[in-house]
Amino acid sequence: LKEVGDTQGTGAKHTRTHVERSATLAGKFLTGFSADEIRRVQELIRSTANGVTVVSAGDILGQMASPNYPAKLPALFAEFQEAGITDYASVEDLRRQTRHFFEHIVRPRFAIYGADFFPAIEANLAKIDRL
Repeated sequence: LKEVGDTQGTGAKHTRTHVERSATLAGKFLTGFSADEIRRVQELIRSTANGVTVVSAGDILGQMASPNYPAKLPALFAEFQEAGITDYASVEDLRRQTRHFFEHIVRPRFAIYGADFFPAIEANLAKIDRL
């Protein structure tokens, strides 16, 4: 999320701080709720930081299973650049590493949540392999 008046970039610059930033924004904008309810929402948001939750699984699996995920890789690369994530030298490098990322990070980490997503992700990986 970008703040009003922020015209620089896509908001990807907040990638490294987005969990705590989201918890802070929840505290600011959740009016009409008790302090305990707001604290619980903030705890749920913060729980996504470790990367192995239902929420984080839904996020990454949903993105990778989307039929247009292969076409979105250039935009994803641009967001990584804006966020200062330097794991990929180019869009082509991101494409080359996507299968490894899925097979060695996503599949083992989210197997408990994602088996239903895996066929769609495999289909996208096959598309990426052909690019």
